[in-house]
Amino acid sequence: MSPNATIDLTSPVSLPANHVPPAPAKPLHRSLAIKNLTAHLLSLCITVLLLASIASAQSWSDRVNAVKQKRLQKKSQTMTLDHPSIKIRQTINHVDLDRISLQDAISWWKQAVGVALLIDWNALEQVGVDPNVPITLKLNHAPASVVLDLILEMASRDSKIYHYETKWYVQILTREQMLKKTEVRMYDLRDLLVRIPQFRNAPKMG
Repeated sequence: MSPNATIDLTSPVSLPANHVPPAPAKPLHRSLAIKNLTAHLLSLCITVLLLASIASAQSWSDRVNAVKQKRLQKKSQTMTLDHPSIKIRQTINHVDLDRISLQDAISWWKQAVGVALLIDWNALEQVGVDPNVPITLKLNHAPASVVLDLILEMASRDSKIYHYETKWYVQILTREQMLKKTEVRMYDLRDLLVRIPQFRNAPKMG
């Protein structure tokens, strides 16, 4: 170009038809601020969820314990001291059975505990339990139910026999008889239900 040449700045500059103007560059500090804010919100959400889960677990544990206490109180109110389930859990201070027959050992237990007891000796003999098998048992301060289970265990080495509790009596049963004792229990679980909160305004990440 000649040193004396002139440039006309008023004339329009023609650009290609497919020319796309470059996007304005975003400030670097703004991008970093958005990332920091996102990380802070994510950390805050995690903290809130952890605190909510801990509080929910504590609340659930307290609720379960309260329900257990309530049911135990209700059950204790319906049971008197004469109830078989209460009597067989009382403590027998001294047990001293020295080679007495199974039949005599059970009669002694029945008298010591003071509970009605039903036993079918014919059914026991059919599974190999001898009413005259010698029983030796020496214990101190043992629950009556444990004493009875030990007597039955020593008398039935091959065929296990069980004791079954009802509201009116305790019954000695063979395994086949025990399997026939089907019991259906229904529990009201409405006091254990908990409403899960709905987080409608939770922040969106990404």
